[in-house]
Amino acid sequence: MTPDGIPTPEWDRVHELAVAVANASMQDDAVLPEVKTEEMLCYLRELRTRHGDLPSILGTLGDYTDDEIQRYDLYARAVAEARRIRDDKNLLILLESILELESLDGDQRAFWQTELKALKIEPDGAANGSQPFRSETNSKSSAADSRR
Repeated sequence: MTPDGIPTPEWDRVHELAVAVANASMQDDAVLPEVKTEEMLCYLRELRTRHGDLPSILGTLGDYTDDEIQRYDLYARAVAEARRIRDDKNLLILLESILELESLDGDQRAFWQTELKALKIEPDGAANGSQPFRSETNSKSSAADSRR
């Protein structure tokens, strides 16, 4: 089960789709990666319908969304939800993902860096050594690599 409650068999499918996206991106085919990414997005939308706006789902949707503004919105909503349900494992990854966005202005970057630093110094925070997972392989956000 994910830290935010998605059953393992359902999240295993996300891992399978993430691998398919990564493998497709290594092929000499311009269409296949788009097809596999759309398959991932469709499955994530199904999970969202079934489980709601959980941090794992919103964050992974953001990871596979091309538009940085939409990605930022999904990550920010995921951060709010992770805080609400006290999911520090996903919160750490989400904050790192936000800080990778090139579209952040200086004030936004400073805000999210402060949020990340505050999380890392909490004694029971996400920096306690255990790592969450959303999708194992991701072509969009390196913060997600092997941790989502």
